[in-house]
Amino acid sequence: MPGRTNSCRSGAHRCAALFRSGRTCHGKHRGSKCDNTKRQAGSAEADTQEGPVRKATKTQNPGSHTRPNDTSMPDAPDYVTDDSIMTQMLPDLRWEKWRERGNRINPEPPSLVAKVCREEGRGELWLGPLPTQERMPVITQTKHSIQIYCFMNYPEDVLLEDGGEWGMSIPDTLVFRCEMSKASARLKDMQALMPYLLNSLRQGDNAYVHCVTGVSRAPRAAAVIGAKLMGITFEKAKYIITQVRNIKCDRSEKGMEGPWTDTVLRGGETNAAAPTGFSCRAPITGTVTVHATTLVNGRARAICHGKVGATGARDLEDGVTTTKSIEAAARDIGGTFCATCKSSLRASLILRINNIY
Repeated sequence: MPGRTNSCRSGAHRCAALFRSGRTCHGKHRGSKCDNTKRQAGSAEADTQEGPVRKATKTQNPGSHTRPNDTSMPDAPDYVTDDSIMTQMLPDLRWEKWRERGNRINPEPPSLVAKVCREEGRGELWLGPLPTQERMPVITQTKHSIQIYCFMNYPEDVLLEDGGEWGMSIPDTLVFRCEMSKASARLKDMQALMPYLLNSLRQGDNAYVHCVTGVSRAPRAAAVIGAKLMGITFEKAKYIITQVRNIKCDRSEKGMEGPWTDTVLRGGETNAAAPTGFSCRAPITGTVTVHATTLVNGRARAICHGKVGATGARDLEDGVTTTKSIEAAARDIGGTFCATCKSSLRASLILRINNIY
């Protein structure tokens, strides 16, 4: 926490006191010296924690869907299009807010600012500081599939201070830029990333949005995303953020708001594309194109069906071979993967396809 003395000379060690949310304090003090007693889990709670689980999420009565894995295509989780989940979680999340605003070198840890799936650790938007090697263990307590940075340079090109750490990309994520300081860029950047983000979070993926400290540029981007994701106003989304995180609200920050946010929020919705299989024409001869497909009237229909330049309708017009997983498709079919289908899928599945094809 800000203002506390660092009992570790190297500055590498962090407080491991467990909060009721399931996260660790990670402050620059000994665990035995942590005075965040109101936020800490009791011994019974600590004994029952199986990992970085947020207690407030458990009260949402999650469904029975399983987490995605490398060999199956589980049902997409149920999602909401309002802020009901976040509203119920806010009382607990407020306990994790620092008493003071963080700074470039000692920023406030990541904050959950939007959630649309009731299952633990799914459908979440997190707001925080620039990822670095030292901060990565805390950031990756939540499995992210999308990273959004809100400045011009790539994260790896950002230096915290002379002789200090450089920024990093979160492993196994799709990385997007939303340059909030540049009026001519932020609308275009946000419109480009929004379809991926909405589709992904509504299917259980998580996203991490950040600037350098997580108090100025990224909170405005997160408010736009949260408003679109949960079907609320920009001002209400920003209010939720202020309840869980200390942010700046000065004149320069106000300049990053305005009419462009309304343009984004008025934009059309994208339907969540959740494939049930992966198909190609049959028999398999020569080079084939594999499509992500859903079942329509008992037949495999490509997700790219009807889109400009897509070949799914023609490729799957007659005989069709279908597999249940992308791994099985790569092993049993081979060929190439349809770029149009891929662009319509959730981020975590796009990453799996990129690793295989």
